[in-house]
Amino acid sequence: MPYGLPQAADRGVLALQFIVPFYEFFNVVSALESSPWTISKVGANPEAEKDMTTLLWHATVIGNGAAMAGVLIGGSWLPVAGSLAATGYTWWLYKRWAMGKAKAPKAGSGGQYSGAGAGGLSWGNPT
Repeated sequence: MPYGLPQAADRGVLALQFIVPFYEFFNVVSALESSPWTISKVGANPEAEKDMTTLLWHATVIGNGAAMAGVLIGGSWLPVAGSLAATGYTWWLYKRWAMGKAKAPKAGSGGQYSGAGAGGLSWGNPT
């Protein structure tokens, strides 16, 4: 094994080299993006979709760049494997799922989330 540790410890280190970049990628995404739920509600605007895509590219470069640093430091490609797995899932989640929901026809005029007072919420004022 690569670290000269007992076999079980080496395997644990290798597992962490995959798991940590996978989850850290999502930290980068959350720092640069809003949630998929928000995108699914307001993302039908072409300008919002453009902005979301730009931020996804930033997250992709930063997250995978950090994983490459892990490769250089640790000498294993597992950080990139974890980061690329998260990258693929994130692009699918935002571009396919969330944007698909945003562009789907909504019931009622203007959709459920169409601006101030969306959804007909009342604050208890019987005016």
